[in-house]
Amino acid sequence: MPVVRIDLRRPDGAAASGRVTFTPSRRVPTPDHVILPDPVSATLAGGTVDVDLVPTDSPDHAPGTWAWQVTELTRGGSARLVLVPTSDDVLEYVDLVDVDPDTLDPVDPVVVGVPGPEGPPGPPGDGLEPVVTVDDLLAATPFVVAHRGGQDDGPEHTMKSYETGVSHGALAIEVSVCRTRDNVLICHHDLNTERVTGADLHISQVPWARLVPIEVDAAQWLGPAVRPQPITLLRDVLDRFAGRVVMFIEDKPGTATEQLLDLMDSYPRSTEYMVWKCYRAGGATAAQARGYRVWGYLDDDDPNLDDVAEVVDMLGVSTGASDAFVGDVVAKGLPVMMWPIHRRSERDRAVALGVQGLMTAGVPYVRTDTPQGVSEAGGFRDAFAAGYRMPGDLPWNTVTWGWQPAWIEVDGEYVIELDHQFGQAYMVGSICPTPAADYAVEAELRFPDLVPFASSHVGLAFARDDDVAYRFNTQMPTGGYHVLLRGNGDFQLYRHDPGVAAGTQLASISTPAPVSGEWIPIRIEVGPSQIVARRMDTDHQISTNSTTYRGHYVHVSRNYDDAAGERHVQWRNVRWVPL
Repeated sequence: MPVVRIDLRRPDGAAASGRVTFTPSRRVPTPDHVILPDPVSATLAGGTVDVDLVPTDSPDHAPGTWAWQVTELTRGGSARLVLVPTSDDVLEYVDLVDVDPDTLDPVDPVVVGVPGPEGPPGPPGDGLEPVVTVDDLLAATPFVVAHRGGQDDGPEHTMKSYETGVSHGALAIEVSVCRTRDNVLICHHDLNTERVTGADLHISQVPWARLVPIEVDAAQWLGPAVRPQPITLLRDVLDRFAGRVVMFIEDKPGTATEQLLDLMDSYPRSTEYMVWKCYRAGGATAAQARGYRVWGYLDDDDPNLDDVAEVVDMLGVSTGASDAFVGDVVAKGLPVMMWPIHRRSERDRAVALGVQGLMTAGVPYVRTDTPQGVSEAGGFRDAFAAGYRMPGDLPWNTVTWGWQPAWIEVDGEYVIELDHQFGQAYMVGSICPTPAADYAVEAELRFPDLVPFASSHVGLAFARDDDVAYRFNTQMPTGGYHVLLRGNGDFQLYRHDPGVAAGTQLASISTPAPVSGEWIPIRIEVGPSQIVARRMDTDHQISTNSTTYRGHYVHVSRNYDDAAGERHVQWRNVRWVPL
């Protein structure tokens, strides 16, 4: 393993103090697992430290697919994305190759830190030229802001989530701020820590020291392989990202406006890259008096639109708002951003309605139209076995964590279990879009306890035109097909048409009833003129010549309620492969 020697100096030549962290830029696919190499953090001593790092060209770690994201947590430090070659010699940090985050092609390093104020009183300096300004952001259509740092890809409002969102190309991050009893500003959405940490603490009623040992644990949402992260100080985030990206900063309880603005003011040229974020127009006047632009967000179909639009500089509208209300917001002539965007279909709707900005929870998924899962045999598969919810894997309901399937360890690997008391579907968006024709979707399912009742079913929805949240027997805006396996063994193929709740049965065959604990492999072959579905354990098959739909999105489903929690279904090895 290579050793990287770091020697950091301040502009005056003195040794830098602080820490340097190395974080993999993305989850790394290998033939058998999805590997997230451990982040590395090293403390400088006299400005120097030696760090052992996994080489980015290691044949065991998918060379050419990732790089190390470096964060210099020092006064005036910078951020880099670098390659670390295999070497038996000590490598000098200054000699590492900086790369582009999208292509991993070599680029010239860019210093992105903004020195904070220090030293004896005197006229403030201008600071470094910001890399991205508010004007730069608004010049892009659409522009992307990482919602809560990108909570679909990292524990929300932690340094890890902010770094992940930015490494995947977000030009801005959203930062919610709460204040502790001893006036420490921290990054946190809720006024209570229980939802994301398990500790029932009201932030305003406890000192910072009480929060230091508590970690944000998003394993229920992101998977058991995702490590908990410490609650993050706002100053650390500002030190890390000031001048590098635009920051939308909100005083969540509305009680720390002056203190928060004072801290923002302490960063040179802060009005160029910091935006005051507020519900409707809370604190807008105070922020504008200091030169900050204000983004005011609204409730669904908010009756206060006219009043808010008179005060703020930018408007926010939620994905739950009607098309007509979004049109009214856009008609105000201010830059408009929609939140929270989890799906590409939400992105496309926003853009079609004239919305300029996308505040997205899933930056790598929403910014692309390519699969984000594990590349395998010319296709893509899920990462369930390694305990990761990859970008694009989304439950039917993204508002709460409770709709995310459970993660169950089976024989040393994880599977997902559709365990909600109500019927649910789960989009395996990480393997999507699938090709338009000539491919196969494969998956394995089993019932760990009781099998469903005779007419109840589980299945695979496929060839759907977009990634709109799917539910069986529900009117959907787009069409596709659904292969079902019922509790009595009936194996069936349905077509679902837009705007029609009931499906149209295309094929059915009686097969052996499922047996508790036994895995059932399903394979669906999609060709330009025919669809063939096979139950691989019994060699039964059904087919149709229907060519109505050749969309690109796949969901696994369970159509029945299970209040007793006895008839859950587990899924694993969901993939598509070319025919």
